[in-house]
Amino acid sequence: FDLGFHGDKYLLQLVDRLVRVCSYFRETGTNVGSTSTYVGRTYAAIECLSCEPDLEIYNHALKNTAGFSNVSIYNEIFMSSKY
Repeated sequence: FDLGFHGDKYLLQLVDRLVRVCSYFRETGTNVGSTSTYVGRTYAAIECLSCEPDLEIYNHALKNTAGFSNVSIYNEIFMSSKY
């Protein structure tokens, strides 16, 4: 999805309201990084932390979030990270 949160407009509206009082966004199960990319792009002042256990999908998520300095994704198996 180009949008995060599986393209669910209700969730997108909810996050837009909640993120105004947040400093961090934490996600478990990054998958390919759609939501992390959305949060990183839309809310540049929010630090986005996420994790993904599947190494192949984790690497795909790293590629998708490569341009966002406020997004860090960890591989649960190796505990490595993209900064």
